[in-house]
Amino acid sequence: MTPDQAALVQEVALRFGAKAVTTDQHEIAPWTVDWRGRWRGAAPAMLQPGCVEEVAAIVRSARARN
Repeated sequence: MTPDQAALVQEVALRFGAKAVTTDQHEIAPWTVDWRGRWRGAAPAMLQPGCVEEVAAIVRSARARN
């Protein structure tokens, strides 16, 4: 995870609670495979906003970090 990614994950966790972030690779794994099982990706964390306002706040924070 890059320093900017780590900062974003920490900010989201502090602002929206631990429920909004997971870094557990076992929990993330099902979300990194396409529906046919042909393509796999990787993600250091998964953000789970609870509403549209949280999505907008996360996007603004991510954009501020480039």
